[in-house]
Amino acid sequence: MTKLIKGNQRMIEELIANLLAPICTNENGEVVGIESMGSEQDGYCVKIDTDMLSDIQIMVIEAGLSSRVQSGVLTGYEPDMTLIQNTFALTANSPEKVEIVLKDILGGAKVSDENIIVLQQPYAEGMYNTLIPVIIAFNLNQDQMNAIQLSTKVAQQGIKITNFTKKASMIMGSSAHVVNRVGREVALAGVEVGATIGVGVVKTGVEATACVANIALKELNHKELMKGDNVQSLMKTVKSMFKKDNNATKLSTGFGAL
Repeated sequence: MTKLIKGNQRMIEELIANLLAPICTNENGEVVGIESMGSEQDGYCVKIDTDMLSDIQIMVIEAGLSSRVQSGVLTGYEPDMTLIQNTFALTANSPEKVEIVLKDILGGAKVSDENIIVLQQPYAEGMYNTLIPVIIAFNLNQDQMNAIQLSTKVAQQGIKITNFTKKASMIMGSSAHVVNRVGREVALAGVEVGATIGVGVVKTGVEATACVANIALKELNHKELMKGDNVQSLMKTVKSMFKKDNNATKLSTGFGAL
């Protein structure tokens, strides 16, 4: 049986270099079961001869292709779900996240090293020179699949909270600038609504963080004050730093992204 994957020349070259060739190399260092062909006029493709590959090789290749589809870096390919029902692929865009995947998520699910392979894939569609690790675990039982999926969700939530904390810490770390800026905006807002508000209204980094999190502050709970354009602009600008990243929490059966 053969599979054909079509694309532009750079896409095919990257796919072979970072997924197919590493998996299809035999003990003699020879790459078997894949063949690239095509031209600029006719287009490019890679042919995968599954008859020349083992079941494990086919499974890992399909998991790698599925990861690329789920990540939005490979289009026009429909993964065979029957081949990857016992695999899980996780992308991780930093060394710290790779460690979380290997030690915490897969280690916690008691996946042996022999059933784990680390490859690379493009960070985003068309970014063939910017790669991120993709960790594929295969030959998993249902308990391991469930454990990995649950742990991935927990890790995603933990990373989101950590990122929020880092941003909040950055604000508190530059509290002098933040307080001055917030105080000035509050003062201007007060002028707008005809009130007299001192520059030192927002006094601490904690209060600035509360403002970021859209928590009402005692000093800012006056309806007239909150109507001021400068206060509203400030809240909207700072709050945008904490917009939810939907991609960061993307999780489907057999695939997760940290």
